[in-house]
Amino acid sequence: MRRFFLSSKAKIACFALAALLLGVVFAAFSHNSSSFFTSIVSAVFSPLEKAASSLSRHADSFAVSFKSSSVYLEQIEQLEKQLNESTQKLSEYEKLKAKVKDYENILGLKERNSDFVFSYGTVISRNAADAGSSFVLDVGRIDDVSVNDPVLCDGNVVGIIKKVNTTTSVALSVLDPRLSIGAYEVSTGEKGFLSGSAKLIGDGLVRLSGLKSTTAVVSGGIVITSGAGGVFPPGIVIGTVVTVENDEADTSSYATVKPACDITSLSGVFVLTDFAGQGEKDDFTVDLSG
Repeated sequence: MRRFFLSSKAKIACFALAALLLGVVFAAFSHNSSSFFTSIVSAVFSPLEKAASSLSRHADSFAVSFKSSSVYLEQIEQLEKQLNESTQKLSEYEKLKAKVKDYENILGLKERNSDFVFSYGTVISRNAADAGSSFVLDVGRIDDVSVNDPVLCDGNVVGIIKKVNTTTSVALSVLDPRLSIGAYEVSTGEKGFLSGSAKLIGDGLVRLSGLKSTTAVVSGGIVITSGAGGVFPPGIVIGTVVTVENDEADTSSYATVKPACDITSLSGVFVLTDFAGQGEKDDFTVDLSG
C-alpha cells in the first residue's frame, strides 16, 4: 500500500483528483460571484428598466392618442362643414317655400285681373326710425319697377314705391302719412281716402277719412281701393275697420283701419308694375315729397 502511494501512478491520480476538486471549487466560486454581481446590477438597474418600459408604453399610447385626436378634429371639421351646408340648403328651401306660398296667394288676384304684371321682391331692410312706414326691396329698374308702383302682399295693398335704383327700391307703407289712397267700405259703398296718421302708426292702424257723419260703416267692414287717382287699381283689399269715430275737425266721421298684412313683418311682396288704367289720375294724389 505504501508503495502504491509512493508510486508515480498514485501521484498522478492525486494530482488529477486535486485538479478536479480545484475545478469544482473554482466553478462554484465563479457561479456564486456571478450571481452576486448579477443581483447587484439587477437591483440597481431593474427600476430604471421598468421606468423605461413604462415610459415607452406611455409614449406609444400618446402617439396613438395624438393621432386619434387629429382624426377626430378632421371629422369634426367635416361635420361642421356638412352642417353649414345643410343649414344653407334649409334656409334656401324655406325661402323658396315662402316664395311659392306668396305666388299661390297672388294667383287668384292674377286670374281675376289678367292685365296685372308683377315683379316679386323681398324686403331686405327697414328704417326702424320711422316705425315701419318704409322698407327697402331687392328689385329695381332692371325689374321694370317704377315710382308710384303699388306694392302688394298676399293680394292686399301694403304700400307704394317711392324711390327706384338699378337693383333696389324704397317703398312707403300704408302706415306712412304721406300716402293717400282712394278707398271705400265694401258693404256700404261709402267712399273716402285712406292715409297714415302719426297718432295711429304706433298701433299699426291707418285712417279712412271723409265718411258721412251719419255713416253706416261699422267695425269689421272691409276697406278696398276705389281706383281713384290711377295709382292703385280698384278692388284691392287694404284692411278691416276697427272703430268709427267722429272727426273733431268737422262734421264728418272717420274709421280706423287695420291693414290686412302686418307691415312690420313683411318679407316677400309683389310690385304691380303694370295694369289697365295705371296713371289715369283724378282728385286723389300721392305725396311722395320729402
